[in-house]
Amino acid sequence: MWNVRTLIGEGIRNVVSSGMRGLVVMAAFAGVVAGLFLAEVSFVDGVIKDQQAFTERGLNVFVVGVEDGTLQLDRCTELNRLDHVLAAGGLRRAEQTIFSTAPGVRFQTVEVSGRLLDVWARDRTPGALAPISQFFVGQAAADELGLAAGVTVEPRGVAGVVQIAGVVDVSGRYEAASRWVMIPSVAAGDGDECWVEFAPQAKSTAKGELLSWFDKDELSIGIRSLVPTGEFTRDPLRSLLERSTQSLWIPGGALLSLILWIGVWFRRSELGLYRSLGMSTLDLYRLGWIETALIAVIGAVAGLLWGTVVGLRLVGSLRLDQSMFGFLTATSGVALALAVGPLAYALLSRSHIATLLKER
Repeated sequence: MWNVRTLIGEGIRNVVSSGMRGLVVMAAFAGVVAGLFLAEVSFVDGVIKDQQAFTERGLNVFVVGVEDGTLQLDRCTELNRLDHVLAAGGLRRAEQTIFSTAPGVRFQTVEVSGRLLDVWARDRTPGALAPISQFFVGQAAADELGLAAGVTVEPRGVAGVVQIAGVVDVSGRYEAASRWVMIPSVAAGDGDECWVEFAPQAKSTAKGELLSWFDKDELSIGIRSLVPTGEFTRDPLRSLLERSTQSLWIPGGALLSLILWIGVWFRRSELGLYRSLGMSTLDLYRLGWIETALIAVIGAVAGLLWGTVVGLRLVGSLRLDQSMFGFLTATSGVALALAVGPLAYALLSRSHIATLLKER
C-alpha cells in the first residue's frame, strides 16, 4: 500500500497543505543556509584581501644585491624575457644631487635600468624608461623641491638643463626611494641591486633560479624577499585549510534538525494515524525524508540566493572559489538535517491508535 510513489504523493500533499507552518520551516532553512554561506564568503574575502594587500606590497618581489657593486645589470634586464617574471630592473648608485630650490640639501641619486620603476610603482603604466636626459623623482622629493612632470631644472654637477620626466610614487613598496632622484640608464656594466617581481606561481623557486641566473653562490650574493614571510605572516592557503567557519555546518545542520523535530512534535497524532493505516516505522522515515527534502530544496535555494545578494552588497564581488566554499558549507548543513531530521517522524509519532485505546 505504502510504496515509494504513494509516499512521494503523500509527502507533497502534506507540504503543500502545511500552510504557515511549512513556510516558517522553509524560512528557517533559508536563514540558516544564508548565514552559513555568508560566514564562509566573508572569511574567504578577508583572506583574499590580505593576499592582495601583500601582493601589492611586494610579496613576490626579490632583491638581489652584492656588496662590491659588481652585479651584472644586463643580466638583470634580461630577466624580463622570462614568462614568469612580471618586471625586473637594476640600479646603480651615483653621486648625490643638489637642486637650486633646496640649496644644501643632498638627494640620493641612482641610475635605474630595465623595468625597475614598474617594480617599485604599481600604479605606473608599464613601459620603457624616459631618455637619459630626463630625471624621475620620488613623490617626497618632488613635494620638497616643488617639482612636477615636465618642469626643467639645472641640478648642480649636471651639465645642461634636465627635464623632470615624471614623479613616481614608490612609497607602497620602497619608502626610501621616495626622496631619490632616478636617472634612466642603459643596462650595461655593473650595478648594486636587481629587483625582480615574479608571477605568484614562480615565487617558491625564485631564489634558486636567481642564484643560477647570476651564476653566484649564497656567500657572494644576497637575495632577500621584499616582504618577509614567517610565523607572523598570514599564509592564505593555511588560513583556508584551518578556517573555523568550515565546521559551522555541524551546528547549522543541528539547528535545522531541531527545527524539524519541533515541527514533528506537534504532528505526533497525525503520524499516529499513519500507523493506524498500516504505515511502518521505515515508511514513516521515508515520508519524513520526502517532506524534509522538499522543504530543504526550496529553503536552500532561497537561502543561497539570499546569501549571494547580501554577499555582493557586503564584499562587492564574489569569486567562483569563494562562492564554492560557502556553497559546500551551507549544503553540508542541509545534508545533516536531511539525515537527522526525518528520524523524528519515526521516533516521535504516537503509537497505533488501537494500542492507545487498549491502554485506556
